[in-house]
Amino acid sequence: MLVDKVALGRRIKAMRQNLEMTQEEFADRLNCTNSYLGKIENGKGGISIELLVSVANMLHTTVDQLLLDSYDYKEQVIMCDLYERIDKFPVKTKILTCDMLRQLVDIIEKAHDEH
Repeated sequence: MLVDKVALGRRIKAMRQNLEMTQEEFADRLNCTNSYLGKIENGKGGISIELLVSVANMLHTTVDQLLLDSYDYKEQVIMCDLYERIDKFPVKTKILTCDMLRQLVDIIEKAHDEH
């Protein structure tokens, strides 16, 4: 499967905007031109592995998360991300989070069984 450049660009743009960074500021921090970053965000330009890693680091995310739409098994990336995030919590918060997730899964399973 090829990289979904449009989805990648949208994800980068949304995450950049979430950090309240202009395209120009972000391009400057990445040492690339605003024009080049615009092409990436619009899905019209390719991106090197090195720049992709820099983008992920600047956005406080992972390459996996940026490329999520290009994977056949997105759920594995999402599950890994959730595990890593929960694992950083103190023990009591981990237990609370897992209990809440278990309750949510119970609700979803019940709704699924009713259909």
